[in-house]
Amino acid sequence: MESWLAIINRNIQNKNDEIISQLYSELLQFIVETEYKGGCHDTSAVLHVVLNELGIKNSLCIGEVKTGEKYFDHSWIEIDGKIYDAAICMPLDGGLWHPPVFASIDLDSETKTELGYGIPSPVGLDEPARSIAQINLGNYALQDPMPNRLWFMAEQFASELGYELDAEELKQKYASKLRVLRGDSL
Repeated sequence: MESWLAIINRNIQNKNDEIISQLYSELLQFIVETEYKGGCHDTSAVLHVVLNELGIKNSLCIGEVKTGEKYFDHSWIEIDGKIYDAAICMPLDGGLWHPPVFASIDLDSETKTELGYGIPSPVGLDEPARSIAQINLGNYALQDPMPNRLWFMAEQFASELGYELDAEELKQKYASKLRVLRGDSL
């Protein structure tokens, strides 16, 4: 974990980089420390919402990721064409483990990730990713075992960085937001 955080912090060149690095690092530590398996749809949405609120434009994406000859369904964010994916290091049980990806860099090798984000498989998305790709964040949040947890997670992570966001206001603002489908996976 410490080496990953050091690599993330080495790439700070301006205020936006600092915000992205801090939030990504907080989410990554949360994912690892709580063993938040299969949380890509939640954590990418949190990253998307908080960064947007702090003035950093990004795209919340869903699609398939190719690794070797295998594919898996996944969510991540993109900023200026670069991939940010902390949750890839904590897949669902039975899933393939990969190091986190920050600005398209594999945090273990410190080279461009070899994962193929947005490359569709011959069969496309499975459930629940197929449904998640077709519903807005408001409906997604309501389907959580703890309804609307997404908005409270965003509020909490922003607070840890010293920013005050309100879960109810985030819900009102982002409930109609859809993920961007990468690759023709539906």
